[in-house]
Amino acid sequence: MSRFRSPTRWPRRMSRSRPVRSGASRGRPGGFRLEGAVPAEWAGRRVEVVIDPGFTDDGPGFQAEGLVYDAHGVPLKGIHPRNRHIPVASPADGGEPVRLLLEAAANPSVLRDGFAPTPLGDVLTAGDRPLYRFASADVAVLDEDVWHLVLDIEVLSELMRELPADRPRRHEILRALENALDALDLHDVPATAAAARAELAGVLERPAHASAHRVSAAGHAHIDSAWLWPLRETVRKASRTFANVTALAGDYPELVFACSQAQQYAWVKEHQPHIWERIKKAVAEGNWAPVGSMWVESDANMPGGEALARQIVHGKRFFVEELGVDTEEIWLPDSFGYTAAFPQLAKLAGVKWFLTQKLSWNQSNKMPHHTFWWEGIDGTRVFTHFPPVDTYNAQFSAAELAHAEKNFRRQGPRHPLTGPLRLGRRRGRPHPGDAGEGAPAGLPGGLAEGRDPQAVGVLHGGGAGVRGQGAGVVGRAVSGAAPGHVHHPGGHQAGQPAQRTPAAGGRVVGHGRRAPRARVRLSVRRPGPNLEDGTAAPVP
Repeated sequence: MSRFRSPTRWPRRMSRSRPVRSGASRGRPGGFRLEGAVPAEWAGRRVEVVIDPGFTDDGPGFQAEGLVYDAHGVPLKGIHPRNRHIPVASPADGGEPVRLLLEAAANPSVLRDGFAPTPLGDVLTAGDRPLYRFASADVAVLDEDVWHLVLDIEVLSELMRELPADRPRRHEILRALENALDALDLHDVPATAAAARAELAGVLERPAHASAHRVSAAGHAHIDSAWLWPLRETVRKASRTFANVTALAGDYPELVFACSQAQQYAWVKEHQPHIWERIKKAVAEGNWAPVGSMWVESDANMPGGEALARQIVHGKRFFVEELGVDTEEIWLPDSFGYTAAFPQLAKLAGVKWFLTQKLSWNQSNKMPHHTFWWEGIDGTRVFTHFPPVDTYNAQFSAAELAHAEKNFRRQGPRHPLTGPLRLGRRRGRPHPGDAGEGAPAGLPGGLAEGRDPQAVGVLHGGGAGVRGQGAGVVGRAVSGAAPGHVHHPGGHQAGQPAQRTPAAGGRVVGHGRRAPRARVRLSVRRPGPNLEDGTAAPVP
């Protein structure tokens, strides 16, 4: 694959740059220098830089994403349409200089019209018309009371809509929302946001009922190593995502991020040593959980046994040698089926449990269990869990939690449900609101007991409490085909992990949309024509 120029060359390269106006077109990956200062009157406020290098819609993954560096070429965090901010100071002193470097992608949105043929998928047919225009780069104040008020209202309104109309709890929430809006002066929202939030505090503090399920959320990104972009872009996507997660770990000590695919770790280690050191620190401090045991999240139908064995051998070796972690699971949320030899291969490799959810997308038949023992062709069993939320892109909205609770096929025992929380809502882009939303004292009464970030720990219980009486699935699991023979040795349904972890403390935070109150435009410069590729473009 193509190599990348070192980020440490940015300051020298960007010294020969030219100004960029808002709306300037761009069609290639490019480097930009952003300069400005925090106004003196913003002293004591939370100040951020908000960047829009040409976002075309709300969905990250296929467009003008970017990685922001400091003036010395050290990566800070990634940006995308739902995560545009870079922290500057909290609180600010006023007058601080702002000097940042931006590596901006220019990926064609090949799925804009769905899975239809598009000329944008090949350089021979894509044309040379620039796809994006640099929109803005501003220094901004984040009004935290307004931001949290928006999140409080979102959480409560979602919950209210999931509760039956004859439930008193639904009407309590409705009255609280009405009182909050009455307390809010729409002509001076910043000055009255705190009073509006006070009207919601009581209903937010109410926990779920005693018999509610416990939901455990683990952040993850699930970056396809090879999909609808060049392989070199996967390297950049992994770098942006991992930079974001390690930044989140500093703001949310309770964050647990589950990350598979040793190949992507290896790319980041090679191309972004600063981010790699932050990953190792996050692993040591418990914010980052290497999972999966495999080199990539591979297909599990076509590869032979030797290929799958090597996936596991090389993956586990990397995690042990580089991070000191002996992974104990197979983590394949997006693979379209699994060979019946997997339980045997997994057990021989020291794997104790298996997670996926893709079979929930079957069109013709549904798996009858979410937590069970999967029995392979030689009789070997591996403890298996399908998150009942039926997606690996979970936002943990009230609607998703209600679906998980109703959909879970082992009703009766008070059982911990798990779900991979997509940090950032779409492919591989975390943001602070998602991490905060995963750490409340409990979703306000009515649905789940709490959203506990220790989902990986829950599964590490490994079915210890099943005692051989859980449901079993025998044979090959194939997306879209019959799942195999299901048997109930003891007449019971699926077994449950013995380990339970406590719900995390804290307040319901929410989705993390930014609410800047004031903005000051930054100057933007980019390299001359011969330097337009910045650091991120491949070297021919």
